Amino acid sequence: MKPNSLIPLFLFGIISGFIPTLCSAQDQPSQPPASQVMRHGALGLANLATIENNKVIGGFKYDFLEALGKRLGISLTHQACPFQRCLRSMSDGQLDIMMFIAVTPERSRYLKYIQIWEIPVKMPFYVRKGEEDRLREYTDLHQLHVGVVNGYAYFSRFDNDSAIQKSKVMREEQLPKMLQAGRIDAFVAFGQEHQKLLATYPGLVPAPFSHAYSDTALIAIGHTSPFVALMPEMEQIALEMIQDGTMDKLWHKHFKHQMPYPSHLRKAN
Repeated sequence: MKPNSLIPLFLFGIISGFIPTLCSAQDQPSQPPASQVMRHGALGLANLATIENNKVIGGFKYDFLEALGKRLGISLTHQACPFQRCLRSMSDGQLDIMMFIAVTPERSRYLKYIQIWEIPVKMPFYVRKGEEDRLREYTDLHQLHVGVVNGYAYFSRFDNDSAIQKSKVMREEQLPKMLQAGRIDAFVAFGQEHQKLLATYPGLVPAPFSHAYSDTALIAIGHTSPFVALMPEMEQIALEMIQDGTMDKLWHKHFKHQMPYPSHLRKAN
């Protein structure tokens, strides 16, 4: 893969398929009252979620969910939180909704998903320039100190490999600084924009080794949230937003490349 094709945020690239995973009617809580506010949580990440005073005030996630809420006739709040705290808040009912969540068996115990997309794009690892040979295959990771974001699900083998020395941080933007300073040997560029990262840190390069992303849900709803009852309607609206061009319009406010939903979803049912 060429460096300029290493697109960030586990979303980018051509996505080959989806699996709608909705709860059954008997599992759904009663319909939430119209006055109830849906609580969204997000980690600050360039172009996806703009943070100010611990609130999400912009970015694609904000714009998409506001448009979704308008079509549903409900209001939202947008809370900024470290990723692991966001997940805990989804589990204990303090948040209702998140976007772009990698699907894992553990998370599936407390989350329900809308639109699970298969991601064929490779997840890049970064190293210091001149040290590319240190990370050519997976087993090389056992000799390195690797930076990760606390709570992220990268891919199962890596996530569960206790032989890899991992340094956990709260925010991904900390990782290139740590690599440049020599505090770690590599990091997983889960949500980094390649060109911007290289321009800011010219001493860093993508390693020869990369790996596929985990399957990712467009929307995740906490299993105790009253908004589980609206999941079929939410999925239908999401599909309509793809087919009527709204999804692309919102996406292109923040990104130049194509919104990576499966191409067959553009066709009306």
